[in-house]
Amino acid sequence: MYEINVIDSHGETAQSKAAARGHVDVIRYLIEFGALLTITDSDGSDALMIAAQNGKLDVVRYFTEYRVCE
Repeated sequence: MYEINVIDSHGETAQSKAAARGHVDVIRYLIEFGALLTITDSDGSDALMIAAQNGKLDVVRYFTEYRVCE
């Protein structure tokens, strides 16, 4: 089994990479398998911040709804 909540050699997380690219389906999958939304990358940004910075509004909406439902 792999550790899902890690920062890679580029200072990024799987959550941040998916958020930056607008992949809501990948984010859902990561969360289903235990990914935390509060993990920050080497710049101190979490996936929600990265999605907003990159204009990925579908991801921002999904994260907002998910956090409200937690």
